[in-house]
Amino acid sequence: MSKIATSNAMERVPPPAVITYRLTVELKRSDDGPVVERETVLDSDVICQQREAWLSLELRKGRPEAPFVPGHFRLGPVYLKDRRPYCAGFLLELVAGNGGADSSVFARSSLDPVAERAALRMIAAGSLRKDEEYFYELKAEALEGSALETSPEDPQGPRQELEKCGITAGEVQMKPLPYQRVPLDRILARAENRGHQDGDSRPIVFFTRRALEKSERISRSGEKREPPVENGCVLVGTLCSCPTTGEMFCVVSDAIEAREADQEKFALTFTGKTWARIQAVLKARRRSRASRSELLIGVAHCHPFLPLGGAKPCDECMHVNECRRTTAFHSSDDVTWLRAVFHGQPWHLSQVFGFNARGEPVSALYGLHQGLLQKRGFHLLPDFSGDSGE
Repeated sequence: MSKIATSNAMERVPPPAVITYRLTVELKRSDDGPVVERETVLDSDVICQQREAWLSLELRKGRPEAPFVPGHFRLGPVYLKDRRPYCAGFLLELVAGNGGADSSVFARSSLDPVAERAALRMIAAGSLRKDEEYFYELKAEALEGSALETSPEDPQGPRQELEKCGITAGEVQMKPLPYQRVPLDRILARAENRGHQDGDSRPIVFFTRRALEKSERISRSGEKREPPVENGCVLVGTLCSCPTTGEMFCVVSDAIEAREADQEKFALTFTGKTWARIQAVLKARRRSRASRSELLIGVAHCHPFLPLGGAKPCDECMHVNECRRTTAFHSSDDVTWLRAVFHGQPWHLSQVFGFNARGEPVSALYGLHQGLLQKRGFHLLPDFSGDSGE
C-alpha cells in the first residue's frame, strides 16, 4: 500500500525556456523516515499526462485539428512551499506558436505507477513485504537539456505487438484526428444522466442505449459458460467538437465482440485474429458516410466472479443501498494492456462489468484523469445519427 507524504502549501514554478527538470520519486517506510529507494520519472511515465494536456489545452478549446506534438510541452515543478526541491505535483506547459503559453497541473498521485515500480523492485529484492505500507515524495532537479530521462529499456514491445496484430502506429496516433461538429446543448437535451457529476472537469461521454446494452450483453455472455470465462468487446464511437463552445466530447455508438480471443475465468487475451477482425469491421464501417469518422473509443469486459472469492457480505452491507465490494475494477494487467493499446489517447474508456458481494450485477466506466484510469459517469442517448444536425 502506498501513501503520499503530505503537505498543504504549494508553489507553482513555470519552467523557464532554458531550464528543464528531472523528476525523481523517493520511497520511504514512514512519512518522516529516510529515503530507501529512488525511481526516475521517464518520458513514458508522463505520456498520458501529455495527452490529457493536449486534450485540455487544444482539443477542448475549439482546435480539434491540432496535432499531438510531445515537443510542444515543457515540464515544470509545483513545489511544496518552503520544501524545495520537493513537489506537490508538476505542470505541463503547452507553448503556442504565437509565443503564448498555457498549462495543465497534475497531482503527485498521477505518478503512483512510478512509485509502485520502485516498490515492486524492492519486493523482488526482499527488502519490502507485499503487504507493507510505504510513502513517497516527488523531487525536481533543474537541468540543462532534456526535461525527463529516456531509457533504452523503455518498453517498445506493446507497440510492436500491436503492429503484428494489424494495428499500425498511425492508427494508434490517430493523425489527422477524425471528428464531427455537433452542438453539445442539443445532444445534452436528449440525454439521461448516468452518474456524471456536476463540476467534473473531464469531457462528457455519451452512450447510445443500443451500444450500452450490446456491450453488457456481449461482456456477460461468458458468465453462462461452465466454468465461467471472461468475454468482452471494443467500444466504437465518434469524437465531437461543439461549434458553439469548442468543447470536445465523445459518443459511443456501438460495440464489436472480441471474437477468437483466449478466454479464461480471470483473463481475456485478444489474439492476432481478434484484432484482424476488429480492424476489418472498422474498415468496412468507415466506407459509409455516416460512420467514416468512427474510432476505437475503448473496451469493455466482464469479471464473471464474486469479490474476495465469494466471501459473505460484510455486516455493513445489510444497512446500505449499494454494496461497495465489487469486481467491477481493473487488474494491474488490465491497466498495462490498456496503456499499450491506447497509448495514452485521452478519450479512451474502459467499461467493466462484474458482481458485488451480494451477487448482484454491477458495472463501472473508467476514463483517463490525472494520468490514471478513474471511475466516471456518462450520459445515455436514445440514438445518435452521426451528423451535425443532432
